[in-house]
Amino acid sequence: MHLLDGTVEELRSQTESDELADRLSRRYTEVYHRPVGHQEYSSWVQSLRAFLEAASDAGLDDRVVFLEYEMPLCSKRCDVLLVGEDRRGEPCALIIELKQWQDVRPSNVLDCVSVAGRDLLHPSVQVGHYVEYLKYFQASATEHGVSIRGCAFLHNLDSAGSISSLRKTQLDPPEFASTYPVYAAPEEAEFSAYLYSCVGLGDSEGAAESFRRPRYRPASVLLDHAAAAIQSNFEWHLLDEQRVAYSTITAAAEKSRSDGKRRVILVRGGPGTGKSIIALQLLAHCAKRHWPVAHATGSRAFRKVMAEITKKHAKALLKSMHGDIPMIDMPVENLFTTPSSIAKLADGVGTDVLDLVVIDEAHRLWDFRRDFFGNQVSDVPMIQELMSVSPVLSFFLDDEQGVRPNEIGTVDFIRKSAEEADVEVTLIDLEAQFRCGGCTDYTRWIDSVLSYGPPAPVNWNASDRYEFRVMDSVSSMASALRNRMEEGYRCRMAAGFCWPWSYPRNDGSLVNDVSDPRFGGWSAPWNERDKNVTRQVMMYYHWATDNKYFDQVGCVYSAQGFEFDYVGIIFGEDLVSRDDEWVAQMTKNYDKGLKKKLDPQDASGLLRNIYRVLLTRGVRGCFVYFLDQETKRTFQKALGNI
Repeated sequence: MHLLDGTVEELRSQTESDELADRLSRRYTEVYHRPVGHQEYSSWVQSLRAFLEAASDAGLDDRVVFLEYEMPLCSKRCDVLLVGEDRRGEPCALIIELKQWQDVRPSNVLDCVSVAGRDLLHPSVQVGHYVEYLKYFQASATEHGVSIRGCAFLHNLDSAGSISSLRKTQLDPPEFASTYPVYAAPEEAEFSAYLYSCVGLGDSEGAAESFRRPRYRPASVLLDHAAAAIQSNFEWHLLDEQRVAYSTITAAAEKSRSDGKRRVILVRGGPGTGKSIIALQLLAHCAKRHWPVAHATGSRAFRKVMAEITKKHAKALLKSMHGDIPMIDMPVENLFTTPSSIAKLADGVGTDVLDLVVIDEAHRLWDFRRDFFGNQVSDVPMIQELMSVSPVLSFFLDDEQGVRPNEIGTVDFIRKSAEEADVEVTLIDLEAQFRCGGCTDYTRWIDSVLSYGPPAPVNWNASDRYEFRVMDSVSSMASALRNRMEEGYRCRMAAGFCWPWSYPRNDGSLVNDVSDPRFGGWSAPWNERDKNVTRQVMMYYHWATDNKYFDQVGCVYSAQGFEFDYVGIIFGEDLVSRDDEWVAQMTKNYDKGLKKKLDPQDASGLLRNIYRVLLTRGVRGCFVYFLDQETKRTFQKALGNI
């Protein structure tokens, strides 16, 4: 949970010869399995020296300092956590963000300042969110009465113009500026005085211990609002066999709370069988009872959209209850995380931290924990770490939806791993179709065409419940979808990853990468990437939920886990049909993560999974344009049109 800790005096004595930075660097490599960057190392040399001198000047030599303290269930780290007792004699933890900034200019982005041409989050807002996050998730501190505060120290910022720009930045809410103050270089004396006011009365070793051995538990008020937000959304209600799976898992969680026995429940179902709805309701069930719970998925886009939807409902509930939104929204979205972040609890916190872990899209499970760059950061298999974090794990998966080479989450793999650990396993299969117009014949037909199963009947197309059309041009497909959208339906276009994905131009406009001479002049950009600011506008959320993004094309990573009334698919040339076999043409694919897999047979399997995901996103209909004519004929033949 942190790289180093010690007293102010101990750590300050190690700054003169860069010993402290070297220790942090070695520890960083041990924890994250990669070398530290030059900028971060420079910050440890300069910023920590400036902070420790200010703390020593404030008479805080015996106070405990945590360096690079990691937030629970995410990869964010605060620079410094300083622990002591405040003027009232009560334990206090102070988060301190350190910046080497020398020049700050105004930004047009809310809550941001411009530094070296980049829009970066204002330090008051950054620290404020760290503080609020710990308040809601650091149970071992908050339950023992430790207050959490925050500030920032910009020890190189001394020009009047830059300081003025910092002070005049518009923040939302405005109170952040005073609640989480920022001190520049000329204000070092004021910074020292602030440190003393927060932690100057005593060393509070007990409070420090709660951060050395942290315990993750979402605050009860946070859980209340998450439960209410999920259960107030009619689209997330359970039906029939979904309820059976839900009841099986909740019963297992109840049993394990009393008998301590470990259990794994596997819920297997194809696209549209309601796996994600069950997973969300399980989160609500535990939240309502104030059980420690986390919802995890390997799909970043899906995770962010579910988080944003839940946050939106929670905000409406808060407003209806209190009239006004509080100073900072309760971070209900942080109940949604990754399997890797949950597995990390086994290393940093201990065993049985949670009562239930809900892992949706579990087919995207990795073999080992890895960092953002794909580097392995643990020698313990991730499935073993997960089984130690909670006595009950529920996995929602489809064996044919893995889309990356290192994704190994299958029923057989998880069941075997659980049985080897002497963990009880239950398997539940979902059959009912809640997508594709409830037309199970369509999903079976797709599986048949993509060689997942035996030949399927073609008469499903006679059903008025679902519309499937092979289009002669992309423009006609786009026009048909737009007509549906004007009728009030939610429509999107998606494609195989067969074009590069460019960053926006300097003016913010998108590049129409999805382009081909065979498109007859039609072209479009991929869906917009996230904004490069810490407090992100989650573009995946907007793309999936707002029809004004209709003209942007999604790929499997932005579409997996979601559904639309009508979906249009551009079937690229990375997967083609040849002599009744599916063949991968990786020279036509631009997914770097997928192309690491060189075995053609494995690549073909993953590409079939990808197109299976895309072809099952529609609730009412699916339109497809094929770049490869032989592949097009394969589908037409399966329809009985040839």
